[in-house]
Amino acid sequence: MRRICLLLTGLFFFWSSTTFAQQFTPPPNKNAALRYWMAFAEMADHSADDATTKLMEDVLSGAANWDEQRLGPIMDENNPAIQTLQRAMELTDCSWGLEYSRGAAMSLGYLPKARALARLNALYGAANGER
Repeated sequence: MRRICLLLTGLFFFWSSTTFAQQFTPPPNKNAALRYWMAFAEMADHSADDATTKLMEDVLSGAANWDEQRLGPIMDENNPAIQTLQRAMELTDCSWGLEYSRGAAMSLGYLPKARALARLNALYGAANGER
């Protein structure tokens, strides 16, 4: 008897959750800044040595060719973040929610991640011949 009650309870919750999911569709999020934050969170925590950093700069400036062996793994690790960034770039609204009233004390802690992600995106373009 107890198994039947548990089974019926489980079926009820499954039925009610699928019914609710069919009735409610959240509105689309059109704020690119939120997706940029998601891309920052998806970035691989990878610190490059000086030689790799120099190679990245040289590839971006056109002074060196793409080195798949050295740069490919970095791009593979960060592909989810790059793809999220590129989807966010298609949105027209972008509100970071900055507290301008705080003046110089306003938090800009996201800027280093933004710079790193922008460089990864540029390297992605270089890797795919889009320079």
